[in-house]
Amino acid sequence: GSIGVWGKLLIGFFANLQYRLKLYFAWHLEEAALILSGFGYSGRSKHDGQTAVWTKAVSAAMIECEAPPSVALAAVKWNRHTGLWLRNYVYNRIPAGGLTALLVTQTICGLWHGLSPSFILFFGHTALLIQASRVLYKIQTRRLPASTLPYTNFAHSLWTTFSLSYIAGSYNVVSWESAIDWWSSIRFCGHYAIAGIFALGFMYKTL
Repeated sequence: GSIGVWGKLLIGFFANLQYRLKLYFAWHLEEAALILSGFGYSGRSKHDGQTAVWTKAVSAAMIECEAPPSVALAAVKWNRHTGLWLRNYVYNRIPAGGLTALLVTQTICGLWHGLSPSFILFFGHTALLIQASRVLYKIQTRRLPASTLPYTNFAHSLWTTFSLSYIAGSYNVVSWESAIDWWSSIRFCGHYAIAGIFALGFMYKTL
């Protein structure tokens, strides 16, 4: 029989997870090579003051990326060195700031990956997700009782996992048509969720 929306989302999640595992493997090899070569040293451990720490060699921490509390933090933890370069030399140099700076930065990031509509679509959508994540965080901390934070944090983390998997379906499909076909097959549910969060941002004046 035909696969429903939830089935397609589940298949998409595991397909994208399999792709990310290859990147984690390559990054961990790179990390090991850097440390063995003497690069990536970041000082002594804060716990005992003696153990050497090599965190500057880390490109992405798998657990932090796979179970992120928010899209904004997931973006910081993923491919850290490239992200730091983009923040220093693109994002921080755009006077408008906010969503405009995010869109410009992430579009450049897409072009950096290659001249493919799928890359532009994916990274352009990450800008929307990061901004939506910021809106959710402001609503959580400024508009809702502090007692609800553990529950809203959990909901925010679930939304992050869903939304990143949703847009990741456009990453490897190469063509614009294939990306739209993927989102259409699951009824653009992620886009409606993003629009709903932006509507909440206008309502609570947190955009």
